[in-house]
Amino acid sequence: MVTWQAAPKWQLDALVNLSQTKFTLYPEESKLTSGVFSPLFAAALGLDIFFEGQEKDQYNTSFIGLSATHQPRKNLRLKWMLSYFNNKEQENIDITGAYLFGERDFDNASSTFGLITNPLGAGVFQNYSRNNLNIRVLNAQHKGSYEQGKHFLQWGNSIEQQQIADKLHEWERNDSAGYTLPYNPGGALQLSRVVKSTSDIQVTRFSGYIQDNVRFGDSS
Repeated sequence: MVTWQAAPKWQLDALVNLSQTKFTLYPEESKLTSGVFSPLFAAALGLDIFFEGQEKDQYNTSFIGLSATHQPRKNLRLKWMLSYFNNKEQENIDITGAYLFGERDFDNASSTFGLITNPLGAGVFQNYSRNNLNIRVLNAQHKGSYEQGKHFLQWGNSIEQQQIADKLHEWERNDSAGYTLPYNPGGALQLSRVVKSTSDIQVTRFSGYIQDNVRFGDSS
């Protein structure tokens, strides 16, 4: 924050804050194991997933605030404020996973120890996202105070405008044994999940107040 005494009765203030965050994920593999026991069947089942692709996210935030304070007389104080806030979020996901499900070998003496030796199922899935969120907030305010005798008068008003733009584009595809699920023979490719939307919201707010504090006697 920077403060500048521009003149004996004028003071200027400025505040700037900028930040950027980046997130990158390169998934490699995941291994899960679960034991199944029953009077007729016992097995150690495993799920191995091998990934390709990445997720890259970025977050940018900026804030700028300016204010000017004027005190023409000892009992009169005026202040004007202007601020701008912006937040941008980008989410980009493009990850493919190939999975193998079956019985896992837990024989320490075996050359296939830890591997799935009796496959029961296999498939591929894809996750795709291109999401963007942009938020802008512009605010202007005025505040003042005036003291005269037993009265201490305060007032203020503000106007704020918010703009929100949200775009979602996501889909998921599952493939099992060479067939895309849900299966649609002879028809168009069907995805198991699709989200696509665009939202633009704009809100303008006005507010104001005035109050008079009256001192009736010595509070001591």
